[in-house]
Amino acid sequence: MTVAEGFIINSWGDEVPAKELRVFRVLDINLDPLTSDFTILGFRKIAPHYDRGRKVKAEYKCVQYDDLVVEKIFRDIRDPQTGRLTDLEVTFNWYCEDGTIGLTKTEIVKELNKSQAETVERKRRARAIDFLVSEARYTANEAYINILMDHYDSEITKFISKNSSQFNDALNAETDPTILTILSARVPFASDHTYTVPIKESIQYQIGALGEASLLATLELA
Repeated sequence: MTVAEGFIINSWGDEVPAKELRVFRVLDINLDPLTSDFTILGFRKIAPHYDRGRKVKAEYKCVQYDDLVVEKIFRDIRDPQTGRLTDLEVTFNWYCEDGTIGLTKTEIVKELNKSQAETVERKRRARAIDFLVSEARYTANEAYINILMDHYDSEITKFISKNSSQFNDALNAETDPTILTILSARVPFASDHTYTVPIKESIQYQIGALGEASLLATLELA
């Protein structure tokens, strides 16, 4: 089948302009994607991507196919003097039929007062702990993580509620032989399960006490 220049056959089997936005598969061509509510158009919302408790991306795909229609990229705005979270910014990317980004919009979706910012930060810390527990669930490491959650229960509670450093301090000062053995055990690296990292460093990375470069330095082939 010959396709005219500038056109492609999309995943639906239709010949369409390569640079036509995928959202127009269901959105009236006369409507403006920038002002239309794409969330009610029947797209498949993919589970959000999180980085250490912070939501960083959400994706909307076609119901029938795996085509990415719209993605939302989330970014924090912080006070440059105090570091306090002040605003939540979102960039919307609309994808063309050829897979490129054809339209982008960035806006502040929420301004946060001090109380609201603290609530957001506390929820993120709780999600960071939830990630550690959920990653181990139904694996050989589940018992290890459960032991650690019980052992550091008080410190974890203070970390979530007050952003206390006591959890990280306790990890670094640990002397119990059994707990030290668990902390040195290796678990799959979240981004690539062909590698492993020590449980201790994995925890410290999730709670923001260890940088990415330091975590990557601990990688070993599984």
